[in-house]
Amino acid sequence: MQECSKKEEIETIKKVLYGNGKKGLVAMTGNLYDKVDDLAVSMNEIKTDVKDLLRFQQQTETKEQQNEKHEIKIEKIKKEEMINKRWRIGLTISTILGMLAIIVSLITIIL
Repeated sequence: MQECSKKEEIETIKKVLYGNGKKGLVAMTGNLYDKVDDLAVSMNEIKTDVKDLLRFQQQTETKEQQNEKHEIKIEKIKKEEMINKRWRIGLTISTILGMLAIIVSLITIIL
């Protein structure tokens, strides 16, 4: 029987495929598939985390907007209360002055 002329090439290919004291192409390919699967899982987890983060950010922004609107309403109410106080004070002073004028007129009429 004749010896194969490509024996050295076949041996080199075997060493590359199965390794020569190190991981060969077969083992590395299997590891690569595992890593790609893990990467897909990690990507899905990252997508979920980003969705949650965006939802939280939107809720926070909405809360801040509501707080700003609430503060504006409070300021408006305070201004209205201040105006109402001024009117009450003015009406009270006018009423007192009117009553004093009536009392003075009655006293001058009686005397």
